[in-house]
Amino acid sequence: KVFAELVGADQRDLAGRALADLGIDVGIVPDAAFSDHECLSSTDVAISTPSGPRWFSWIELSVRDKESGSV
Repeated sequence: KVFAELVGADQRDLAGRALADLGIDVGIVPDAAFSDHECLSSTDVAISTPSGPRWFSWIELSVRDKESGSV
């Protein structure tokens, strides 16, 4: 609900949509950055709102599954 209000959308319209679909670019950490271990990445992300852009510090911890290899 809060995110829907932030981007000026009905929350039912957000189900199944990716951030990129909403024009939000978080960026991608290359797989090689955490090939053998965890990877903590941080980036500043601008989200367009009806009141203008709002900036957020986006922090993500990525871990590769040792059995499947997926991130």
